[in-house]
Amino acid sequence: GTASSSRHKTSGPPSTSEKASHVPEATPTYSEANEVAGEAATWGKGTYKALNGRIFSFESECTFTFCRDCAESGEDFNVEIKRHENGDIEEIKALIDDVGILVVRDTISVNEERVQMPFSNKMIHIKKQGDHYVLKTRRKILSLSWGKNKLSLTLYRQYITCGLCGDFNSVPGEEDINEHIANSKISNDCPSTLSRNNEVCEDGVQYCDRIIGTYFEKCSKVSPLSSEYKNVCVDEYCRTGGNKQTTCNTYSELARLCAYDGPGVFEHWRDDSAVVCAKQQCPGKHIYKECGPSNPPTCSNVAPFQDSECVSGCTCPEGYLLDDIREKGKCVLKEKCPCESNGKVYKPGEVREGPCGSQCTCQEAKWSCTEARCPGICKVEGSSFTTFDDNKFSHPGDCHFLAVHNDEISISVEIHPCGDGQTGSCLTSVMVLLNSSTSGNRFVFNRDGTVTKDGVIIKGYYYSDGVQIFNSSSLYMQA
Repeated sequence: GTASSSRHKTSGPPSTSEKASHVPEATPTYSEANEVAGEAATWGKGTYKALNGRIFSFESECTFTFCRDCAESGEDFNVEIKRHENGDIEEIKALIDDVGILVVRDTISVNEERVQMPFSNKMIHIKKQGDHYVLKTRRKILSLSWGKNKLSLTLYRQYITCGLCGDFNSVPGEEDINEHIANSKISNDCPSTLSRNNEVCEDGVQYCDRIIGTYFEKCSKVSPLSSEYKNVCVDEYCRTGGNKQTTCNTYSELARLCAYDGPGVFEHWRDDSAVVCAKQQCPGKHIYKECGPSNPPTCSNVAPFQDSECVSGCTCPEGYLLDDIREKGKCVLKEKCPCESNGKVYKPGEVREGPCGSQCTCQEAKWSCTEARCPGICKVEGSSFTTFDDNKFSHPGDCHFLAVHNDEISISVEIHPCGDGQTGSCLTSVMVLLNSSTSGNRFVFNRDGTVTKDGVIIKGYYYSDGVQIFNSSSLYMQA
């Protein structure tokens, strides 16, 4: 059944201040592979699909509860929707995890402050994805997707819900749909509206059966309700005297559902000679795709993580990347991509100083650097070793180990059990041999602080052409 909707205000009007979010985009804490409890959607001028699969249509400019958590224990979400007289979505208000969201066409406000995309805070993440916007919650509650005249809500757990989305328990057709619509209306002074009965005509049946059967019917999210989607399509066609243009929004909704399965025959529905639904006009070298990447490859990230199914919208053609560094928003060949370092933009082929005397060249959307000869540190602390490449390991040891060796220097260490009631192993001496091919340059640093050169004790400061030895503090000696 349904319940009366909440009438509290979820968010205020957008402020005039422009606030950009500088929080880096985080990978969502869930992916589309998570189990979906249910999905509700609306598209066109006022067609709705409830969580139980019931599809109904009505036109109204009133504000309705689209879907709300109606449990007495608390309210995790409340989503309201208002359509314009032409059927486009004029306003979406949502309260999700105590975060207020207001959408007025392409303007998005969070907690009464206008934000730019992408936006993230501790509870939600919003971004532009293809030709629509997507909101995901950090707590795996839901995701919202919306565009000019469409809105879908996906729940990742079962709730006691009310609003136009209905609930999970009722059987489609069992509830009084007009009572359901009335209970979801928020303002009492707004005129009541009724669900319309579907019209049928032979031409419409043939047209919708062929297009849906050819391109959409086999998709996993369309197949169970294919006859209901056909009824909606036929009604749109017949109610307008055979105007095929009126069926475009339903076909677009079916393509969105098919995208969950990945690339497929649905991508070509607009190319059918009987279809009059024009592809979206794209700027520059962009092309329109029904199944493009959710996160397009860019000059700064040539292989981004794809956090959801493919999406419809404008994207760069094969072999091109989106320039997000210099000419933002343009499609460029990979070899034409600029590079960025420490806030400075470099043209392809430009060179900058790299670490430790290396030279880095901007090449095919990445830095190609010559070998960096950086100083390394090898540490021996008791029985703990840290190598020049920062690998760490332990060796209990009771032995003499060669730590470093090349043609110019050889360093070995002696490690033995600590004794004197102490547990573990201790470093007892370090031997340094300079110019290992010759004798007379053997230095031994002992645990008691004494230093010998070729067996003779050195006291205080020592200096020669090859080595300098001194006490750097009361605890440390340096050579």
